[in-house]
Amino acid sequence: MSLQLCHLVSKETIAVGSEFPIILLRFSNGQESDRVEVDPGLAQSLKLYNAKTGRKYSPVHVTGDGFTLGVKIYEGGKMSEYLRTAKIGDQMWWKAKPAHKSSRRRASGRNSVGLIAMGIGITAVLPVLERELSTNPTSKVVLLYCNRTSQDEVWVEKIKTLSETHTDRLTFTRHLTREAVKATDSEEHISHDRLTPDVLAKYFAGWDPRDSAFQVVGSKSQKRAVGRALGEMGFKQDLVVRKGLF
Repeated sequence: MSLQLCHLVSKETIAVGSEFPIILLRFSNGQESDRVEVDPGLAQSLKLYNAKTGRKYSPVHVTGDGFTLGVKIYEGGKMSEYLRTAKIGDQMWWKAKPAHKSSRRRASGRNSVGLIAMGIGITAVLPVLERELSTNPTSKVVLLYCNRTSQDEVWVEKIKTLSETHTDRLTFTRHLTREAVKATDSEEHISHDRLTPDVLAKYFAGWDPRDSAFQVVGSKSQKRAVGRALGEMGFKQDLVVRKGLF
């Protein structure tokens, strides 16, 4: 697919107190002939370019004439620094991964679904979660959302609402690895453990590998570590690390 022109139409910081802020950026291509056809949550399915560089992202939301990205701002990051200072109306270019084969893979059809989001990975996992809950009425879903502190988290209230709506289907646990344990913390919803093999076993041991699927979104090293741990439990490591759930 050739490069398509787009422009920034809205910009919002959604993780203000974090060491690395997260901004939500809405882009419009402004032309009906250049419709955006890509699945929200599909890992690194859309590449955004400016005059000097380009980077792959996982869209949070997609409409026919535009898309929304969640971007973590790293000091010294070429694209993230550019987006941090971008102004409404600024023009960029985008190119999407073809949606046909990938989109078919994104329907789990399984009874047990594990979603693991590391930090900014929630921007890819949330659309997957919403799709799973709305299109696969029989599945049971476990979502582990991992950050250093609560200031790094986004969309927690939205996920809590989904959990309350789907009480019998969705188990949601926040893992905060650098925040002191508080007496008011609910063990059901907040953990201060790292995702070691023993911790993962608490959630997924006993699941039938033939009827389970996983989506792990994070750095390569994080995905490999989780993949190895799940592989030791009998799940297919290659599917977890490279192909993911859908």
